[in-house]
Amino acid sequence: DAGGVDAVKTDFPLNQLFKQLATQYKPRAIKKGLKLTVRLSEYWINSDEKLLYRVLQNLTSNAIRYTEKGGVLVAARQDFVTAEPHLQIWIFDTGVGLTEREQVEIFNEFKRLNKNSFEIRKEDVPDKGLGLGLSIVERILKQLNIPLSIRSIPNQGSSFMLTVPLAREHNKPAKTGDENWLQHASNQQQKTVISIDNEPQILNGMQQLLSGWGLEVHGVEGAVQANSLLSQGIIPDLLLVDYQLNDEFGTDVVVDLFKQHELECPVIVITANHTEELKNLVKAAGFHLLLKPLKPIKLRQLMNQLL
Repeated sequence: DAGGVDAVKTDFPLNQLFKQLATQYKPRAIKKGLKLTVRLSEYWINSDEKLLYRVLQNLTSNAIRYTEKGGVLVAARQDFVTAEPHLQIWIFDTGVGLTEREQVEIFNEFKRLNKNSFEIRKEDVPDKGLGLGLSIVERILKQLNIPLSIRSIPNQGSSFMLTVPLAREHNKPAKTGDENWLQHASNQQQKTVISIDNEPQILNGMQQLLSGWGLEVHGVEGAVQANSLLSQGIIPDLLLVDYQLNDEFGTDVVVDLFKQHELECPVIVITANHTEELKNLVKAAGFHLLLKPLKPIKLRQLMNQLL
């Protein structure tokens, strides 16, 4: 308000902020038993990096604070409606939600939401916050000329959406055919995938990739670990399996798992074997096939169909 903070707008990749958010807030979410999903984006935007990160910090922190079950999703998609190229940055939560009155009052100074009674109250306990976060957010967004919109239903959750200018000097990712991710985000977030591969490095990579898409991912190195996981009550919506495991074939492992645990979920077999014989084998088993080197866009398209 005193004019001591100047906005310095530059072009920078949004992932710089998203990766910081994930690192900073995932431990807090886990501690509350929540799932924080930060869906990485290849877009570059034009804004003040530090000020915009302060806004995302406040919105993400609040989403976690007022959510007791479920989780929080941070994601972005291009806005194809505006005349100038813009990006929509979304923060979803499955928290307490807000009435229309509260959607206005939360931006007042020294006001915090009472998550038990859905009332706004004055807060004077330092370790619970001073109620300045969203008033600061409003001031920063006004300085950056970034509009903010809110959608919320009491007892169901909220979403906050920022509309940020895209950088003009950097390439934008091509449309992948799944621009409707937004309407499916809450559903996808509930899906469970088990990935079976004998290489831990590949399992870690798959974990990062799929969790970035809002999926719950469990990686196992073979039949023994897969059986153990399923015995714990984990029910997969999809199985990803490498065809060539250490001393067994992925297709055989899946057939055994289906028999022992009465599974009924789609299966994607991943292999570097390009022979027609294997393609026919996988098809006859009722599974789906993706060939290595695996392209994430191909995997995403197939998973969208199956899930």
